[in-house]
Amino acid sequence: MSWKDNVDHLPVNPAAQDAIWYDGLHGAAGSGPTVGSSSTPVNNWNDLIAIMIARHNPHAMLRTSITAGSDLTDNLFKSDCNPIFECDGCTPENGDVWFHINGKLMPGIGFKNLKVDDTVGNAASVVYFDHCTVGQIGTLANPLVQARVENHCQAYGPFYLSNSFFARNCDLNALEIDGNIGINIKGCFTDSSLPGGPSPLVIKGLTSAAIRIQMVRGGVTLDATCTGGLLEIWGPIMVNNNSTGAGTKIYDHRDKRNIEVPININAIVASPTNFLNLPLISGYAFQYMVDDLVLKCADPGANIVSVVLSKLVNGVLTPIHTFAITTAGALVRGVSSGFANYLSLDDMFTRQQLAGDQITITVQATAGGPYAVTGSYTYRCS
Repeated sequence: MSWKDNVDHLPVNPAAQDAIWYDGLHGAAGSGPTVGSSSTPVNNWNDLIAIMIARHNPHAMLRTSITAGSDLTDNLFKSDCNPIFECDGCTPENGDVWFHINGKLMPGIGFKNLKVDDTVGNAASVVYFDHCTVGQIGTLANPLVQARVENHCQAYGPFYLSNSFFARNCDLNALEIDGNIGINIKGCFTDSSLPGGPSPLVIKGLTSAAIRIQMVRGGVTLDATCTGGLLEIWGPIMVNNNSTGAGTKIYDHRDKRNIEVPININAIVASPTNFLNLPLISGYAFQYMVDDLVLKCADPGANIVSVVLSKLVNGVLTPIHTFAITTAGALVRGVSSGFANYLSLDDMFTRQQLAGDQITITVQATAGGPYAVTGSYTYRCS
């Protein structure tokens, strides 16, 4: 039986024999036969864990806050169920009992009806939360491996994780989380972003990963440290896309129409400038479709602005077509390819549409410049 199954089958206030009770203010030390009962709770971490191990009981009921004083291993309690630390009658709304993880290993540990944080962090820790208020988890220097929050948790973080984050049916107001890990959010919500009110869920540092968010209301913000990757969204939520650089692509499952992206860049000599960048997202089996592209370049004079189309070929991003924009241009099916005209996909690459798992288009000047390049393109995912 998993920790989750065990949590779901626990009553809110189980009888004394169902748990080892803890009270740091009014409990007793030691491990005698009555210590750990509801009438004589244990009062310190070391004795609590010793009693749980001796009695093979993975369920601790807390009446006051506690700070973990040692690591907990998967099989420490010799029980079919993973350990669960729960508050005696607390709820996230009215309880004030904290479990401070304190950088200790908590593999497979469940927390229910508690306020939980870890401001120290441990790079090997995995944590699970049920009906909890969750504060900071991990640190930038010591992120946890993963966190899972479910069933009406209130998570406000920030969460520092190295591997993955899963949330279901939770309040994620003002939670900040690194976007470059696996993120899967289902049935959650935030309040709308209002002056003086809580901020929506904030995704930071997303460069290449794919994020899936299904929320019933509220919003998500991609901050300026996000420069790539993919955000897939379901549900009536607001998205504040403040990503920079090539930008994070957003695939809105509520709206299957094409997404229009403006082009406003400069072609320079030093390096290619990318204006269309539809990245390969590992683990996602869909294809990009570019249905329209119009492009206009400032007069390059005696120089050339090269437009290079690259696609994924046998797993490698490969330049497959180069088009030269010049002052005079050449006739392409009776239309000049010079700078004075808006150029289309058909004009530049003799294609009505582009399709592929990864597509990029860059511009670069042979000399002079910078030369302003403007226009727009539309794309969709299938």
